[in-house]
Amino acid sequence: MLDEALTTSRRAVELRRAATSGPHDAALARTLRTFALVRAAAGTELDEAAKALDDATAVHLAALAAAPGEEHLAEAYATELAQAELLARQGRHVEAARVADLARSGHLDELLVILRAQRSEPPAP
Repeated sequence: MLDEALTTSRRAVELRRAATSGPHDAALARTLRTFALVRAAAGTELDEAAKALDDATAVHLAALAAAPGEEHLAEAYATELAQAELLARQGRHVEAARVADLARSGHLDELLVILRAQRSEPPAP
């Protein structure tokens, strides 16, 4: 069953990358997160899973910058929690706890406020 999930999640990433709508494609980021979580559950290809989560985080931040909103913020936090899960699977429990605590702290909430404020300011002459 895990072999099928590994294969299917890899194919999903390939398809999503081919059909991406740009650097802030939230669906790509979710697909990358799923790809990583499947690998964490299987305990295999963990370095590749970490890279996928790095890519997903970059996409979430680009999406947040392009369209500041709660949905993108929640997706970024979900990806951080996936990173914590992967770190724990790698035996890096202290780092995993720190990342999970950081995600749960709402550390990006202020970024959302700043981005929204910037979008509402009139452009400088």
